[in-house]
Amino acid sequence: MTAEKREASAVPKRYIVTGTPGAGKTSLLHEAVYRDHDFELVDVATDSVRAARGGSRGTHRPGAAQRGARASGRLTKDNNDASHSRPCWTAIVTDSTLSIRCAGAALPAQLTLPVADCRGAVVLLHPATEPGRDQFLFRHLARVLPDRGVAVLRYDRREARGDQDVPYLLQVDDLSRALRVLHSEVGPLPTGLWGFSQGAWVAMLSAAADPSLAFLALVGSSAVSPARQMRYGTAQQLRRAGFGVEPLAELDRLRTVWEEYQRGHLSHEAAQSVVDRLAGRSWFHLSWVPSTLPSNTSWDDMDFDPAEAISQIRCPVLAFYGEDEWVPVAESIGIWQSRFFDPAALTIHELPGTEHHPTLQGGRTVASISPDYTAALTRWLNDVLGSAAQNQA
Repeated sequence: MTAEKREASAVPKRYIVTGTPGAGKTSLLHEAVYRDHDFELVDVATDSVRAARGGSRGTHRPGAAQRGARASGRLTKDNNDASHSRPCWTAIVTDSTLSIRCAGAALPAQLTLPVADCRGAVVLLHPATEPGRDQFLFRHLARVLPDRGVAVLRYDRREARGDQDVPYLLQVDDLSRALRVLHSEVGPLPTGLWGFSQGAWVAMLSAAADPSLAFLALVGSSAVSPARQMRYGTAQQLRRAGFGVEPLAELDRLRTVWEEYQRGHLSHEAAQSVVDRLAGRSWFHLSWVPSTLPSNTSWDDMDFDPAEAISQIRCPVLAFYGEDEWVPVAESIGIWQSRFFDPAALTIHELPGTEHHPTLQGGRTVASISPDYTAALTRWLNDVLGSAAQNQA
């Protein structure tokens, strides 16, 4: 990938905010634009603002960001600076737009990182149904982790072909290119992966092949194959909807036919006849089987075995589980415990009050994210990165 380096600022900038109490000093914190190493402050209201040059606890010097990248900054109060009599606010986070050039695609990306004291980095990986970089779980991490010294890279997953998932190995290849872009920006920092649902499978595959990864943080990670996971998940949907033994038996038959057709073991005509017989059932929409089967099979990774990848991972792992409606939690935990190389490097954290997402009451917003999840993740990352720093010393 070609990219031009931006010139690093020779002098760190510090911003001092003055004004009477209640005059609106915090309003300027809502927007700080980091452009060519100068902050442009807007919405200053009645306060006076001046830029002052002076010492700093550190500064981030950007690497090979794409030309034209725009980055925003957040400011935080610096109460430890005795050299200023006025309240002092220091830029702590930058947010840059990048592009990841992959085989046949260019993926828009966003890098959020601390201005100073960046001690690690993480790349975020997508669930099957949310390919974008602006999903709420990603935004939450981009808000929480950089403030704790961890850079966050998130990008749009490449477009799928029709109704097919993007093959996992292709996602792993795209991830490897994202990691190269990240390292060109932040340097040789301890770097790990965060993956949710399908993204956890991609993270497992990548970590199994790349021993340089420093950690994995996984949410809703099934340790059984996609085919088995979907059997479990769809059966759970029927149970939650109040369906009993006979519908569950019919669902099992339907899922078996769908899988065998996808494997090429059953003709289109034979499979479609079973689907036609069951398509009128009131539970059919919960089966995740199309009423008209595609002419070509399209489920490339249905028999991927996560246990094989788990046995090859050599970095610390944190796995979150709720009362999951899609993942066989007890079976998945058992596989992690039996196949992972080092029990001391494996942390299983169950989240009360959550389901597949790490949210309370089925929420799908940043505000609904479980505080237990945030606290456990940041605490664990702090321990892992602290150990990595000690090993490098």
